[in-house]
Amino acid sequence: MLTLQDVIVGKADKVDQMIIDAFRRNSEILAMMPFEDSISAGTGGSTLSYGYMQLKTPSGAGRRDINGEYSASEAKKEKKTIDLDIMGGKYQIDRVLAEAQPDEIAFQAEQKIKATVNYFTNEFINGDSSGTDKFDGLNVLLTGADTEITSSANMAVTTDSALKANAIKLCEEFDTVLASMASKPDLIISNDKGIIKAKTAARMLGYLTSAEDAFGKPVDAYNGIPFMDVKDYVTAEGSQKIIPVSQEGKVDFYFVKFGRDAVHGVTIGGDKIITSRLPDLTKAGAVKEGDVEFVAGVVLKNSKNAGVLRGVQVFQ
Repeated sequence: MLTLQDVIVGKADKVDQMIIDAFRRNSEILAMMPFEDSISAGTGGSTLSYGYMQLKTPSGAGRRDINGEYSASEAKKEKKTIDLDIMGGKYQIDRVLAEAQPDEIAFQAEQKIKATVNYFTNEFINGDSSGTDKFDGLNVLLTGADTEITSSANMAVTTDSALKANAIKLCEEFDTVLASMASKPDLIISNDKGIIKAKTAARMLGYLTSAEDAFGKPVDAYNGIPFMDVKDYVTAEGSQKIIPVSQEGKVDFYFVKFGRDAVHGVTIGGDKIITSRLPDLTKAGAVKEGDVEFVAGVVLKNSKNAGVLRGVQVFQ
């Protein structure tokens, strides 16, 4: 498996290195997540599919008496398949503008990277392969899982006594999700409204700590597990929260462990996970085109290496 940092090291071209590093710096998820780079096109070259076995229930162990037998139990797994998604976009720039303002190409490329990361982040949470998406996001993958917990905490209350009581309840629910998981998660993901309330609860009870992101920058954390705000999904039609606030004023929190037997990415073989083409000003034509492309999917190998706390009340 490789990370985007590994891909950067393997790239000789400085522009390619800068493009991939921009993906990392625009997403804590992409900075942390490892990728299995083993996929090649299927028959006819029309699909990029990845099959895997998801561990649903781990095997148990126990003891036996002399002349007795162990109680039988087997690990339960489920065969799954995803298709990789091809994400990105192109931009156009007039050669006169490109020559008059040399920074314009870099600006357009940077904005396309941010848009691609934003699209991937939305798929990471909300992807649904039963529709038009190529792979399932955490919302689908964790529906019905043993690590899916429903909250009864109400962090929208206003009195000090009620707020402290609900802060205790919320932290207990966080700990319940953590106890249901096989490993300590690398991130706790929600939107800005949810994270503000979670930090308030953690601060009141002494659980708000500091951690470092992939670039050494201090970030707020719950008992050493960094919070991540996935912000808004932005399109030409407008924007909406990637993790929405429901009509009842409730939000979800996702707990994610990255790794070979946890949440990881899948991409095509070699170093083609991220490619970019800058406008070629040496060729004929007034309008030049550039593009950015990211080929990936997401899998959850062990259902106990991610969790979700549903429906924390943050607004009345």
